[in-house]
Amino acid sequence: MIKDELILLFTSLYCGIIFAIVYDAIRIIRNLIKPHFIRVVIEDYIYWICVAYIFFSMLIKKNYGNLRWYPIFGMLLAMAVYEIIVGRKLVLKISKVLEKIIRTLLKPLKKAGKRIKLRKTKIEEKFAKGNKVSRCRKKENHRKACNADSKTDNR
Repeated sequence: MIKDELILLFTSLYCGIIFAIVYDAIRIIRNLIKPHFIRVVIEDYIYWICVAYIFFSMLIKKNYGNLRWYPIFGMLLAMAVYEIIVGRKLVLKISKVLEKIIRTLLKPLKKAGKRIKLRKTKIEEKFAKGNKVSRCRKKENHRKACNADSKTDNR
């Protein structure tokens, strides 16, 4: 009987560490993407629903449906200890490394994007100059026509 209780406690501690690692993965992705607050709330809500489902399924399987508080406290304790000892530092370091890797991989794309943007602006400038010239010609023709009309009206 005590053996089963210890197995349940260590299983809940193990689940707590696994759940904390999964949440750290979510936090790393959030550090890279910088999502909107509402998206964070929805992700957390879905995460905790999944954690509750998995954990209570484990409790039903290991404890035959008897709900005890020490496995829940064991899971929460394991999550808290993991977060304090490893989690914060690990999330920051992995986020920084992944951010550097992503920047390095995106440098050629940014350069290509700048070149495309440069060509696009040059093309737009050429078309804009052409439009200005045609507008000026239209204005000049309009002025000539107005001047010709005013000269005929004065006679």
